Amino acid sequence: MKLYPVHLKLEGKRALVVGGGEVASVKARALLEGGAEVKIVAPEYSESMRGLIETFRLSFAQRPFSVEDLSDIWVVVAATDDPELHELIFREATARNLLLCVADDPAHSNFIVPAVLRRDALLVTVSTSGKAPALAVRIRDYLGEILGEPYGQILERLGGVRERLKREHPDFARRREAWYRLLDAEVMPQLRRGEMPSLDQLDSRETAG
Repeated sequence: MKLYPVHLKLEGKRALVVGGGEVASVKARALLEGGAEVKIVAPEYSESMRGLIETFRLSFAQRPFSVEDLSDIWVVVAATDDPELHELIFREATARNLLLCVADDPAHSNFIVPAVLRRDALLVTVSTSGKAPALAVRIRDYLGEILGEPYGQILERLGGVRERLKREHPDFARRREAWYRLLDAEVMPQLRRGEMPSLDQLDSRETAG
């Protein structure tokens, strides 16, 4: 399976999760973390899903899925133990050109959800193209041991440096050189030592050298 890696902007987008079990609750939480407006449809709900619904005041319907549930929906996640239901959702979502992920069934999905590592604004995703999701999780966990909290915490300040470099170096090639010089000489060595890089001196000098 050939995949094009992309991070979706879900803020303001409506997402439907079909299923009320543990897997569905994990998928729903991931959509919420991505900023989506999540609706849940399932005949029964696990404790974790009920907790999610109550905590985030999610829209939900305690009944079987209906094709009308796809109205005004942008992305769909199906996570049930009913292959026939998944087949129905696949046909209907495909006909409507919706984004669809069927849990543990890449053949009936037009996107798959990677294992995700979040460090504030830093987002690291790992995928095995649907072949071994458990391995993706273990690789994600390994990267989490390497990429400590400072990797995410420094991003706000680096965002300010980026705007400054854009003003000082309109030429992309020169701006890129300045970026990598800054990262390789100052930022990355401190992050690798588990330290929060101090940009006080960098902010007060010509970062391009």
